[in-house]
Formats: sequence, C-alpha cells, structure tokens
Amino acid sequence: MSIGITPKQPPLGNFPKSAIATARMAPPVDGSQQGNQLPAASPNNYQFNEALNKLLYQYRAEVQDMRTALEVVRKGEEPLDTQVNYLKLTYDNLNKIAADLEQQELLAEADQVESIRKLLNLWEQLKYNPVLAKADGKLEAQEQLKCLNQIERITRSIEFLIGYQTIPTRLAKWLGRTKAEYYVPFHRVFEDEVPYAEDRNKLIILFALQPDILPDAWFETAKGLVYRCSKKSDRLAKWGFVFPIVPAISLAFIFILCIAAQFIALPSWPFQPANLMTFLTGWGAIGAGVLVHLLISVYKESQRNVELPSVLSFGTLGTLIDVKFGMIMLKYLIILVGLFGMAFTVGVESISPVTAFLVGYSLDSFIELFSVRLDRLSTEQLVKLKQQLGEDK
Repeated sequence: MSIGITPKQPPLGNFPKSAIATARMAPPVDGSQQGNQLPAASPNNYQFNEALNKLLYQYRAEVQDMRTALEVVRKGEEPLDTQVNYLKLTYDNLNKIAADLEQQELLAEADQVESIRKLLNLWEQLKYNPVLAKADGKLEAQEQLKCLNQIERITRSIEFLIGYQTIPTRLAKWLGRTKAEYYVPFHRVFEDEVPYAEDRNKLIILFALQPDILPDAWFETAKGLVYRCSKKSDRLAKWGFVFPIVPAISLAFIFILCIAAQFIALPSWPFQPANLMTFLTGWGAIGAGVLVHLLISVYKESQRNVELPSVLSFGTLGTLIDVKFGMIMLKYLIILVGLFGMAFTVGVESISPVTAFLVGYSLDSFIELFSVRLDRLSTEQLVKLKQQLGEDK
C-alpha cells in the first residue's frame, strides 16, 4: 500500500472505537522543518496544540510507567502491596494532568473537544479501577486479575489515541532532519510510544490516508517506512534524469563500447560494431522486463489487502520516482550489468528480444547466477596465477 493513497477520510470500521474522535483531529506539523507547513491556524491555536501535546506526553508517560510496574504483579513476581505507594503517587499525578486537560478542553475547537473528552473518559475508567481507587493491595486473586486486564486494555487505548495526536509532529521533526530519499522506520522509532505492532499498523495507515497531515512524506505502509520527499524543483530534475538523460547515457555507453572495438583489439570482446543493434535492442528488452516485473509487483501489492486496497494514481508517480530515485539509478546500472552478463555468458548470438526480456523480468536471479560464474572464473584464474608463480620460482 504505497502508491497514490489519496482518500480524504479514513475508513474507521476496523479501528478501535476510541480512535473515531481523533480521526477528525489533524495534528499540528512542526513548521520550522524545511518543506513542512503548519496548517492554517492562528498563533493562539498553535500554542494550544503545543500545550496539549505536552500534557499528552505526560499522560502517556504516567500510564506506561504504571503498566510496567503492574506487569511484575501480573506475572506474580511481586505482590500488589509492594506498588501501593507508587500507585498513589501515579493516581495524584494523573488527576492533575486530567484537570489540566479539562482546561484545555474549554479552549478547544468543536472538532477537538470530543477527542480530549475521550481521553478524559478513559482516565475516569482507570481512576475507579479498584487497583488504583483502593491502592491498598488487598484484592482477591481473581478480582485483581480482572482489574489488571482492564488497566492493560485502557492504557492500550490511551497509547493509540495519544499516538495519533502526537506522532505526526515528531515524525515531521524526524523527516526534517533527514535528506530527501531517506526514510524513517516507523515501527522502530515509535515502538516505545505505541508498543503494540497492530496499533502502529493502524496508525501508519491512518496517516497515509490523510496526505495533508504530512504533505512532504511518502508512506510505504506494507514495510512500515516513511520517506522524505524532495522540493518540487528537485523532483522535476529527477524526472529528467530518470527518463531522457540516464537512458541516453546508457545507450551512448553501449555505442562507444561497440565503436571503440574498431580501434582497440581485444580478444573475445563481444561489443563489436556489427552487434550494435543487437545490444541496443537487448538493453531495451531488459529494461522492459524490469518495468513489467515492477508493475506486476505493484499490482500484487495493491490486491493483497482486500479490505483496503491501494489507489493507483498516476498523479503520485512523480513522488514515487522522487523517493525511489537512488534505487531507480541502481536498476539502470543493473540493466547494463545484465546486458554484459548475457554477452559474456550466453554469447551475442543468443541475445534476442525475448531472451533479454525474460532476463530483465528475473534480473535479480540472473545477476546472482552471473556473480556465481564470475566468482568461479576468478577463482580459476587465481589458481592458474599461483601455479605460474610457483613454476617461476
């Protein structure tokens, strides 16, 4: 799910109900980073969002630390009464944070009020949980287990909601510190903030479905990667390299190799003027095979998720070329390597458009076989060289 994701509103049927409110609250993006623009808002609104995010960071830190402390109780490593003092302190801290959130709720716009209220409601469910409400460590084993399970479930929902609100801002900062074509491994970077992989998958899909949140980011949701895009002027330059310039350089290189054979005599050199059209046709056929293989891979990827398939939009082709520019240049080089491999392994007479196309379609496998043969030939030559050196002695 990585090409042309353009819907304005994400489908929420498969996501936690607690996420429905926040799905309508677009997080602020750090405008200080190059290429990222803040949404249209007054300075007061931005200050409100910044203050809200700080509260949410505190909220998440408290509930995550509390869950970590209670995990040893769940595993039976410590009794609940060893955590009594800590739970009382956490209860007071979360009460203060909830009071500050209520103040922020009064300043919020209409579409933000429900989101904040969801988080406050989750705290109200937590505060009346006997583990926190009593905090004396005197619970029956069965009741204690039920209470700990409820805390686990509620804190997971809190992490999801807070992650949706705060991660775009942090992600914009990560992308702002990287260069174009570099990526941020979403799952590794935000594993501490949202520990459950399933929830992180839902979040990255929600972000990808709302391109206005991070307009200069490209989401490759299947791999959990977020790429930094270039400026629009740089994208146009890359288009020029990918289509007219690099192919022209490649074809000119093949032409020079063939013409140079008239002036430099090399034994068993396959690039001869008489074979020029064969090599040019072979290069084009290999490139066509690579392109067809790429298109089929994209199609398979789009059909893999039946419930939420990718939208293949040609309007996003420029962005895709931008973030994959280095890989595309490598593919051009590998096409030349494949052409050389055919010339030196199967011979010029065996190069046909159909054969070259099939080589391009399975280029990675062909390159691997070609490298194995090169390794064997280099080993044989090394053995012969050692024997000759031994005879000279």
